[in-house]
Amino acid sequence: MFLLAQLWIYLLLVAVLGVLIGVSVARRFWSARTEATRMELEFRHTEQLYSVSAENDAALAALEAARWEANVALEQTTADAAGMQARINERDRQIRELSQMLMRVNGDLAKAEGVRRALMTERQKNREELETLRKQVAAGRAELAQALGHHERDRQNLQEQLAAERSFRLQGPVAS
Repeated sequence: MFLLAQLWIYLLLVAVLGVLIGVSVARRFWSARTEATRMELEFRHTEQLYSVSAENDAALAALEAARWEANVALEQTTADAAGMQARINERDRQIRELSQMLMRVNGDLAKAEGVRRALMTERQKNREELETLRKQVAAGRAELAQALGHHERDRQNLQEQLAAERSFRLQGPVAS
């Protein structure tokens, strides 16, 4: 029995040793796997850092170029600002002159409108006067025609009387 107990102890020891060896091998396997995963992640991270670094460098270069262009534009704008201010002042002066001219033209236009209205009133009066004169001329023509008609009748009557008197005188001595 002693042997059997020893055998069970050896078997138990072998089983514990097998479990320990299994755990040790599994740990090494997990350790190797974890190391490979860590190295792969580190490689990816390094690649990402390099790509981000390259992108950052490109962005910094673009920003530097934009800053340089902005500085150049600012220098040009500063130089152009004096010219633009001179043009603005010239335009303001021209606007003031045009405003004064417009005020003078408006004054002249108001005067011309007053003269036009006065002429329209005078024209209306002249029309009325012309119409009155036309009526008077028509009435005068009617009177003249009537007087001419009377004159013609009187002349015919006188001619008839003259002809009758002549014929009476011509007949008078013959009959006597």
